[in-house]
Amino acid sequence: MNRLFVAVWAVALLSVIGLAMTADEILQRVEEQGLLGLGAGDFRGALSMVLYEPDEQPEEYRFRVWGREEEDGTVKTIILYAYPELVEGTVFLFHSPPDEDPRLWLMLPELGVVREWVGDRVEQEFVRGTGVTYEEIAHGFTYRDGYESELQGEEMLDGEPCWRLLVRPLDGTGAEWASIMLWVHRQQFIVLRADFVDVSGALARRITASQLEQDELGTVPRLLVVEDLLDDVRAEIRIEERTREEIPEEYFIPERLLELDL
Repeated sequence: MNRLFVAVWAVALLSVIGLAMTADEILQRVEEQGLLGLGAGDFRGALSMVLYEPDEQPEEYRFRVWGREEEDGTVKTIILYAYPELVEGTVFLFHSPPDEDPRLWLMLPELGVVREWVGDRVEQEFVRGTGVTYEEIAHGFTYRDGYESELQGEEMLDGEPCWRLLVRPLDGTGAEWASIMLWVHRQQFIVLRADFVDVSGALARRITASQLEQDELGTVPRLLVVEDLLDDVRAEIRIEERTREEIPEEYFIPERLLELDL
């Protein structure tokens, strides 16, 4: 069989398969990747962040991250603040069950205490001014439950093939965002761009992922940029390292946090 014919046929078949996916199926694959493109399984990683605000000097932060997904779908994540010195050693532990509200514990090593945070703490920023919440870092983009989604088509974004999805909250009352537009990589299921429109109709927030590279876990977006477009605040998050390795169970037990050598 002619090789050119085979190649054209294969591309056409992949296109048909892609078009056959629903918005919900695409979002399920997005959830599996998480914000950092890690997918399922135990992992360890390192992040850095620079925060830019008007009339302020840039602020730098560094983090180490450990995580795993249990058989029941519960995602457990540790975030260790490694820099600056003022917050060095502070640890957040998340348990995010698939059908329950997430739980969050804070460890303050200097005080020798571990406390569970209650209420809506996981919806707060994990670094002030970034707009990135604890839940987003721990669990990524989760827009299936409580949202309606529409696959609006396909397009190229910075040379990468993407699906474009429109996501809206089912109950708009009290919702932070009126709508969210997602550009999802068609092969990697990584969100390359997310535009957030507030209830006034203004484009208020944007997240972009770029500098795609290959590592032992697959494709990684080395740079994430989170922008508050109304207040002109920008956070640049760089994924410095990520690796697949088995994480001991005691890492995810709140009562054991003070005993760990992180």
